[in-house]
Amino acid sequence: MGALVFVCPTSGREVSSGVEIGAESYRGLPKVLAEILCPACGRTHNLYQVEARLVDGEQNSPPDS
Repeated sequence: MGALVFVCPTSGREVSSGVEIGAESYRGLPKVLAEILCPACGRTHNLYQVEARLVDGEQNSPPDS
């Protein structure tokens, strides 16, 4: 399992979405993932519109294009 993280487009900070997901499930997610309330700026972001990646402590998995 890993944490889905993204870069807040408002603050530029990398933040955790609070979503824990396995690598296989992450690769199978649809292009429009979800709207997430950003702890960095307080706004809602759609994770398809910002960079998101999976962090599992050992490796970083870039999103599939």
